[in-house]
Amino acid sequence: MNKLLLILLLGLAQVQAQFGVLDLADPVFIAGTVNEGGPSYVLKDYFDGYDGVTGSTQAYIANKFTAAYTYDLERLSVYIYRNVADTSDYYIAIWSDSAGSPGTSLGSVLVSNANVPASSAAWLEVDLSSAVSISSGTSYWVVTQKATPNSSTLNWGRGNTTVEHMKHSTDGSSWTDLTTTRAGNYKAYALE
Repeated sequence: MNKLLLILLLGLAQVQAQFGVLDLADPVFIAGTVNEGGPSYVLKDYFDGYDGVTGSTQAYIANKFTAAYTYDLERLSVYIYRNVADTSDYYIAIWSDSAGSPGTSLGSVLVSNANVPASSAAWLEVDLSSAVSISSGTSYWVVTQKATPNSSTLNWGRGNTTVEHMKHSTDGSSWTDLTTTRAGNYKAYALE
């Protein structure tokens, strides 16, 4: 018998012994890693419609979403840009929901001004300092916050929706609607 065929059959027998009957129509990886260069992430929740931008000079802009899955949030992406003259660094964070407004920060990361897109919207991707547990069916807020409040506008690429919406705040505790017919583009990832 061919040695390669024997190795494959032994590998399948081991997998069957551990996990039960296999459907051979599905691909099976017996050994090795798919991504040897670093961690792999899986997109869990997102909104990616685009019909313009919504901006605010207030220190905080928040975008509500309701989780479709239960997972440990590791990475966030937001589709934003700052004015060229804006010198503030930014926090990108995930907040709890409190009666339809952002509640408290569950996890955040500080992004230096030089890494925040300027002049036109682009995806800014950040890894949270520690994973945040997300529960299916629960509402959360993706929040951008100026580390140094100023009069420059932060712009968030957004799309048309009546399901979720955006709010803004000068102090992070008193929130007002920024738009009720648009949602900011974001992506939420878990480790694979």
